[in-house]
Amino acid sequence: MAKLGEADERWIVEDRQDGTNVRGWHWSEKDLLPWSQDKLGELFENVSVDASAHGCESLTLRGVASCTGEAYLNTRKGKRIPGYELDVKVSYEAIVKGNKVTGKLHCPYLADENADDDAELKALPDGSGDDDEVARTATNKAGIPVAQKLFAQFVKDFADGGPFADGAVAPKKAPSSAPSADAAKSAASKPPPEPARKGRTVKMTEKFYCRPNDIYNTFFDEGRVQTFTQSRAELTREVGATCRMFDGQVEAVNEEIVENKLIRQRWRFVNWEDGCWSDLRIELSEPDGPGNTVMRLTQTGIPEEDRYGNNVVDVVEQGWNERYWKRMRQIMGFGA
Repeated sequence: MAKLGEADERWIVEDRQDGTNVRGWHWSEKDLLPWSQDKLGELFENVSVDASAHGCESLTLRGVASCTGEAYLNTRKGKRIPGYELDVKVSYEAIVKGNKVTGKLHCPYLADENADDDAELKALPDGSGDDDEVARTATNKAGIPVAQKLFAQFVKDFADGGPFADGAVAPKKAPSSAPSADAAKSAASKPPPEPARKGRTVKMTEKFYCRPNDIYNTFFDEGRVQTFTQSRAELTREVGATCRMFDGQVEAVNEEIVENKLIRQRWRFVNWEDGCWSDLRIELSEPDGPGNTVMRLTQTGIPEEDRYGNNVVDVVEQGWNERYWKRMRQIMGFGA
């Protein structure tokens, strides 16, 4: 039993006048149909498919033609409960004997209840000629496996919380445009806020079977980072410029860059309080000889919580370990 005044914070439900659902304790439901439409649109935008073995000079998934149904995310006691039933049509375009033909790849029922199964799909040509039939067959044979992987990625992202996944931004309740007299009086009587605390520190030492330039280049190579994080990245080596990772949910401003040796940045999740940044320092060396790189990471000034009351330090540590080091070793081949 906890001592008086030391109750586990997970069991404390605050009465918040600002309407904030602290730590996702109260039941809430978010409409994720707009997010689902946008996410599927990103995944299926101009995806090339190799269908040369099936009579097509080219085959491209051009984007989502329609996405209807419902999609929502329920939260209760900190647990996320996703739900969706979607009817999705993806446009395809093929070149057959020099002729362009089009059609739709139809997924009539994408639902949380069959999340572990491959999406059921069927090609529907816009025309009825011989070239349309060639493209239809090619899309069924070559396009469907590609589309199923993209739908599987959507299902995973949805299960992780969609736009409310760790590190993502959750919308705050809009403030009233005209606060009441009592609220204004209360605000005026409050003392000025205390200075921000120094913050927490994360330190890591990792060993990789590669050269320091391999690690250094990977941090600034958009293609590599997007491959092992499975999310968009905007990267630059320019000092003073901003890098963005994980679809813009992480921002970093380059402070000092020494090729193959040092990366120093101001670093934050966008759901931290405005103006709150941590200091990131990554040092690379080969103390045991070529091919055995030691990376030392020190990150200071990490806030205790984000603006919604969620723990930050654990998210940062888990993110580096699971989303960076583990995947760099597995996908880039940098370690045991």
